[in-house]
Amino acid sequence: TAEQKEDIELNKARYKLGEGLTFGEQLLVIRGFGNVDARYIDHNVSDDITRRNNFFSLGEIDLFMKSKLSNRISFLNETVFEFERSGGVEIDIERLMIHYDVNNLLKIDVGKFFLPIGYWVPTYNHGVWFQTTMDRPDIVNFQDKGGPLPTHDTGIKVSGSALLEGFDLNYACAISNGRGVNTTQQQMTGDFNDKKAISLQFEVQPHIAEGLRLGPSVYYDVIPEDETNPNRENEIREIIYGGHIVYTMRNIELLTEAFVINHDEVSGDVFNTFGGYAQFAYTINKFK
Repeated sequence: TAEQKEDIELNKARYKLGEGLTFGEQLLVIRGFGNVDARYIDHNVSDDITRRNNFFSLGEIDLFMKSKLSNRISFLNETVFEFERSGGVEIDIERLMIHYDVNNLLKIDVGKFFLPIGYWVPTYNHGVWFQTTMDRPDIVNFQDKGGPLPTHDTGIKVSGSALLEGFDLNYACAISNGRGVNTTQQQMTGDFNDKKAISLQFEVQPHIAEGLRLGPSVYYDVIPEDETNPNRENEIREIIYGGHIVYTMRNIELLTEAFVINHDEVSGDVFNTFGGYAQFAYTINKFK
């Protein structure tokens, strides 16, 4: 019948230019971006003996997929392809989550997501185009690149915002697996201990100063012992305190963050690491 033919046509996958791929009434938006780098090394001032030549290099390709399952529920996946110097390609699942939008005060994410630590980590992920610097500041670099902060994790996150008298208040809280036995190990399929990591962040946006955002964040975790390392036979308690002040208005961007990373070993030894960055940028001309 004509009705059956209409249903068949509706259920066929079809692509809409600039919008995405539609399966029936469900729209799957697939986007991607990447970068190509060029570097020049002045041998008169550079001590980097690992890269002797000037070169071009492929950065990474970011495949971004999002699908709206209902008015309140959506799915998001971000997969990154990184090109190694050996010629291989490393594939990382950066985000894979279900998002439930209850209202402005409560939004729920379940899966793998960016942790609510500071400003840079949840704001600038893998799109070099979106940030104003060529490279990420060392303190907020990714864990597999030597960064000291946990940037991704698997668990549940709740967030929201409230319009109050004189200012907007944003919050985010996450309960996740936490670190593995080292900074590069992400626990996506299990946890080495029963203790879970907790991230908490608040941010205030005063109405009197448009473009100003500031607030604290804290991260708590217990890093599991490393049975293969004789120097890491005990668990380590980790607490990260952070704070940011951000001002973005028209062509001006001012970003500043500071962190204190506290490691408290069972033996009684305590180690504190301090880090931060400050960045000022002025956009000469904005593309429309």
